[in-house]
Amino acid sequence: MSCAPYIRSHIARGVFRAAAWLAACSCLPSFAGLEVNPVFPAYGVPVSLELKAVGPSPWVPGTRYRRDGNTITLEMENIPGGYFGPRADMQYMPVPIGELAPGTYAVQARLYELGEPSAPPRIFTQSLQVPPPDTPGVYAVPRVPGAHETMELVVRADAPVDASSVRLSTTNGVIRIDFSYSGDANAPMFAKVKLDGLAPGSYRAEAYGSWPTMMSPPRQYTGAFNVAATSTVVEYYSEKLDHYFITAGAEAAMLDAGTSFQRTGQRFKAWLDAADAPASAVPVCRFYASGPNSHFYTGDPGECQMLKALEQKEKSAMPKDKAYPGWQYEGIAFHALMPVNGSCPAATTPVYRSYNNRWRENDSNHRFTVTADMRFVMSEGWIDEGAVFCSPA
Repeated sequence: MSCAPYIRSHIARGVFRAAAWLAACSCLPSFAGLEVNPVFPAYGVPVSLELKAVGPSPWVPGTRYRRDGNTITLEMENIPGGYFGPRADMQYMPVPIGELAPGTYAVQARLYELGEPSAPPRIFTQSLQVPPPDTPGVYAVPRVPGAHETMELVVRADAPVDASSVRLSTTNGVIRIDFSYSGDANAPMFAKVKLDGLAPGSYRAEAYGSWPTMMSPPRQYTGAFNVAATSTVVEYYSEKLDHYFITAGAEAAMLDAGTSFQRTGQRFKAWLDAADAPASAVPVCRFYASGPNSHFYTGDPGECQMLKALEQKEKSAMPKDKAYPGWQYEGIAFHALMPVNGSCPAATTPVYRSYNNRWRENDSNHRFTVTADMRFVMSEGWIDEGAVFCSPA
């Protein structure tokens, strides 16, 4: 029995129900090499991607992905002939993508030959269907957005929607969406719109649908959601530089718009504004050095002050017409909880820092990881500096 026509027709109309499909279909779509998990994610369920059984294990530190609209591209490298002996940084590992808004996504994995970036990659493809919620209303994606993060609102209607007609506005603190119904019976019964980052708090959203050729009052749909006090600190990787970088808020949205840096799937939580953070959180200093073209982050006040003093000392000894290549203070990146004696408090996750130890080559870079598996991966050739932040649940 083929489920594809059933899936496509119900996804398009926005009336798809996972339970009904699972009861009706005994098959699941399967594509060699690239696995999407879960195969059919419901609203609010995070998604991960993973290459499987495509030859020698990929080189995990270079894993990155980019999302361009409804296209998701995963990039990895491996050594075609394999590597002699086990290595912590070469293994199969899922890549977390996070929650996705309803729609049909084209997913592609590109597997390059390590050391031969100009060689054409092996390509694996998959189609991912994310259904809208069953009940008409307005929904936030992600389900609980972080403070000051770009998010999406999804209007799940009870008639086909003209996606090009969707308009967003804010009136008296209420988020309002106006749209027109579509005369195309096969058009989706949902639409989505991006919303710039909101401050922490509770929000109400109202959507109003109108028939363009009818004088009847608009039909109203409502929804409510909370924006967390924390923000997501997102990790990026540049294959060109072989460097990692973390950021949050508006800067993350800028990088997603198109740079050499791509998301890795690694992320943790912190606070962008001191007013939203608990008293126990400390400011995290951010530094940049043009020499290695790299950033450094520390929540240790002594380390922060030491680097500030070093910057002033070295700048004062340099000719005025020379650019300073060392670590320059850029301000407070975010506020974070700190480990005590190397341990994080209950209900938090340790954030580990690894160092590539390339100061002799003027190529220093650090990576921040939040899982034991990724920490183990980075033990291959990098120095483990232990837990440096604690991410709240």
